[in-house]
Amino acid sequence: MQALLAEAQRLPVVAARRARSIAWVKPPASHAQLVPFVRREHGGALSQLHAAIDERLADLHIGGDRGAFYAASELALIAYVWRNELTGRDRTALRACWQHLLAP
Repeated sequence: MQALLAEAQRLPVVAARRARSIAWVKPPASHAQLVPFVRREHGGALSQLHAAIDERLADLHIGGDRGAFYAASELALIAYVWRNELTGRDRTALRACWQHLLAP
């Protein structure tokens, strides 16, 4: 979890522009059932992650695009929580939008 928080704290400024280009963030269909579970069972960690995003983006005035950051971080948290149960390919797919936002 600390790694995800550190990633959120170093989101590049250009991530705001990238978020505007993301039309839809969703998990692969085979893992959609993990979304409500991570929200329910790991809500505290998710709140911490969203707070770190809010802090990092506070000066960027991104408005409604904040949802792309939240959704991408949620999928990254799923990849983290189930890292031992998921395949490498699944983890990569779940982290794809988050990685896109983190790129320099």
